[in-house]
Amino acid sequence: MKLFSKKTFIAAVVFIAAEVSAFSLGAGAQFNLTPSFLINQDGAKNPKIDFSAIGTFKFDRLFAAIGAGLNAGFHNSSFTFGPSVFFDYWAINFQIENTLNFYSGVGASAALVTDIKNWKFETGVRFFAGLNRLLIDNYIEIYVQQNIVPSYSMILGNNADFDSQSFRFNFPLEIGTRLHF
Repeated sequence: MKLFSKKTFIAAVVFIAAEVSAFSLGAGAQFNLTPSFLINQDGAKNPKIDFSAIGTFKFDRLFAAIGAGLNAGFHNSSFTFGPSVFFDYWAINFQIENTLNFYSGVGASAALVTDIKNWKFETGVRFFAGLNRLLIDNYIEIYVQQNIVPSYSMILGNNADFDSQSFRFNFPLEIGTRLHF
């Protein structure tokens, strides 16, 4: 039985090492500051500012990044919080100098937030551009990214504090770091 366990363990380690090197996985954290503008028949106003802390994964060979985390902020003067997720596809990845890159692309995001009384679902398309610098033999990545996210949100409860449905333009500014394996 011990021989089988050793072979299984070695096979698992080799498989994981092969997969990680095949996809060039980067893992890290990013922080977002997101002002948004509500668009409705009365015009545009800025009722919301969010802060997010998100764990991210970047797959270099697939030109994609994904993330999930906690979104918290103020919406119409009430505190809201909840989980959020995103997926980004890097359509452009241009090297400016040896370790400094410009990237841009499109993605999707979703969040489910609450103010304890009601739940609100928000989803949108992300258009983004950013700069990243790779340090210590491309092991550490530091980046800053600006997004434009037209989004649709709908309330899942019946409280008048929230607009039942709305269109927003969110402008998340993201700063983060990843360790590449």
